[in-house]
Amino acid sequence: MAIQRAAIIKDALDKAFPELSLAARTALSTAIVRFVDRAKIKRLDLTRDLELGAAHLDRTTELSRTLRTLRERANRQPEEVAKTCEWSLSKLTRIEAGDVGVSATDVAFLLGIYRIKDPLRANVLELARRDRDNRRQRSA
Repeated sequence: MAIQRAAIIKDALDKAFPELSLAARTALSTAIVRFVDRAKIKRLDLTRDLELGAAHLDRTTELSRTLRTLRERANRQPEEVAKTCEWSLSKLTRIEAGDVGVSATDVAFLLGIYRIKDPLRANVLELARRDRDNRRQRSA
């Protein structure tokens, strides 16, 4: 049963996250199998859960990639931006990596530092709001 479950999880990860390396998908698969076994979960809707996860990852990646690109186009160094925002460099790095969520207020502040005007500003803020809503939906 565990071997079959591991194969199903691996196949679902391969489909949901083809951009991840084989090593990353294998590590993630192993972690999911351990979690499922420890939690004694009988039924796991992997397709639905991974599709939701993949959609969230796409939006988060898009927002973080956009923020980093805008910073680079503004010729601003991460240390300089972090200092201006009164953040740690670590916070900015995690935001740009998509490791943590970022509020629309913080995104608006970054856009001001980078001197981004409408309509791009409005599009990036909308992306931030969708990312926030997705994080809330996933945690509920």
